[in-house]
Formats: sequence, C-alpha cells, structure tokens
Amino acid sequence: MEKCEIPFPQSFDLKLIVEAAIPISDTKDAIELALARSGVDYAFVNTLASTKGRYLSYAYHVTVDSKQQMECVYAEVRDVPGIKFAL
Repeated sequence: MEKCEIPFPQSFDLKLIVEAAIPISDTKDAIELALARSGVDYAFVNTLASTKGRYLSYAYHVTVDSKQQMECVYAEVRDVPGIKFAL
C-alpha cells in the first residue's frame, strides 16, 4: 500500500463538541486560548446547539503548517473544560 502524504499548509474547519452547561463565553475563551497556544491561524465560524440542547458545537476555521502543529492543536483543545470530542 502506498503511503499518502498530506500537503501543508492545510486549512480546515475544526468542530468541537462541548457540554452546553458551561457558559459560551468561558468555552469560547478556553478554545481560543488553546488555539493560540498551538500557534495556528484561526477564525471563529459559528456555535450551534444540539437538538436536545445538551451540547454546543463550536466551529473554527484553522490553518496548520505541519502534521506536528495539527497534532498540537488537538492536544491543546483536549484540555478545554467540558469537551466531548473534536473533529
């Protein structure tokens, strides 16, 4: 099987699912601090509530320069309070 290499820089929408019980401003601040620590360019896209209102999804457009930086983004957002997963 051939190894597939991802070309960098790469831009994509990062979606984070977080418990809705945590105030939006606190979550947004924590996400943006995590993204800033990872050194990526990012822009807030939107916030949407789940059907039952238990979770909120936060979307950010990010640009990473390397695989290492992409892994750093996911490592940093993993520590956001109330996060369930990141896509």
